[in-house]
Amino acid sequence: ACDVGMIFLNPNFTIPNYPSRLLSYLENGQPVLVAADPNTDIGYDLELNECGMSVVSGNIKQMKEAISYLCNMNEIEFNVLKNNARKYLEKEFAVKNSYSKIMNKVSG
Repeated sequence: ACDVGMIFLNPNFTIPNYPSRLLSYLENGQPVLVAADPNTDIGYDLELNECGMSVVSGNIKQMKEAISYLCNMNEIEFNVLKNNARKYLEKEFAVKNSYSKIMNKVSG
């Protein structure tokens, strides 16, 4: 059991990478801490939707600061991240929405 989902991406990736385990974390309403290479948007997307934190893969100082922040936040702040995680899943990854996005690209 865990309170925060964690995703660690190899800093040597040269193409965007969006691991599918993100969906499980969001479905469970878990905030996510991601250490990502600079070529993927996963961390940016989590921070934009206020449901997680992102650090540069391999940056130990940033990782320690992010972990400290998550461990020391109050219950209200933590619940905001949890609620936003579920909202992000429903907004961006629902099958109906994904279908519409694909069809708009194909037919557009």
